[in-house]
Amino acid sequence: MALIFLPLILVLFKYREFGRSEWLFSGFFLVYGLALMGAEVPPSSRIGGLYLGVPSISYFFYLFPEVQTQYSSSVIRSLSLLGVVIAFIALLLFFTPL
Repeated sequence: MALIFLPLILVLFKYREFGRSEWLFSGFFLVYGLALMGAEVPPSSRIGGLYLGVPSISYFFYLFPEVQTQYSSSVIRSLSLLGVVIAFIALLLFFTPL
């Protein structure tokens, strides 16, 4: 599950262009990654897709909304935030001991 931190490498290449929202989203993604490392998630390709794939792709599209031209960047960023939030809530509900 340490692969969740791989998208944070993008910060090294784009940190000069970051505004407040990018820094806040990167911090939220880091908190999600730390929570994922502390949770006992069973190894499975489908669970890995939800807890690694969706947040990683969401992080990428939040930082680079211009890659996709069909929708506006605010829509892409909102959907990216929603992807990480849903994965984070599911992680807290299902795999974090209370």
